[in-house]
Amino acid sequence: DGIRDVAVTGVQTCALPILAGLLFLVAWGLIDIRHMRHILATDRGESVVLLVTFAATLLLNLEVAIFAGVVFSLLLYLHGSTHPEMRSLIPDPRIPERNMLEVEPPFAECPQLKILRIEGSLYFGAIEHVEDHFDSIRKHQPGQKHLLLMSKSINTIDLAGADLLRR
Repeated sequence: DGIRDVAVTGVQTCALPILAGLLFLVAWGLIDIRHMRHILATDRGESVVLLVTFAATLLLNLEVAIFAGVVFSLLLYLHGSTHPEMRSLIPDPRIPERNMLEVEPPFAECPQLKILRIEGSLYFGAIEHVEDHFDSIRKHQPGQKHLLLMSKSINTIDLAGADLLRR
């Protein structure tokens, strides 16, 4: 009886480090270092999400860590969607078809017409940002009384966005 108890205890003692090593190997296989380096080198917002999620998995319960990563990712998405890019454009004088290009120092904008491309959605969450940009144009360039919107890059427009454009 005593010999059998010692043998079972010895097997259990050996199994724990083996199981822990196996778990570490599986966990190490789940970490994609090359992809993480790529994220860290290219996108600052996604890097924050990556680092917050990684730190949370080391410090918190796994469910809470995943929830923290999802919340930070959602916040990043909402910030991006509520701040659409707005680029001032001019017709390219070097090309006969007059393709549009962003305003660059050697070329000047028309003093009466502002050409603006909005890249994103005009919905209730982005209206304040777009309206602030319009107000800034009115304040800094009062001679530009006309606005031409290049709307090809606008994904969607809801009623609040349509109301902003009407005003």
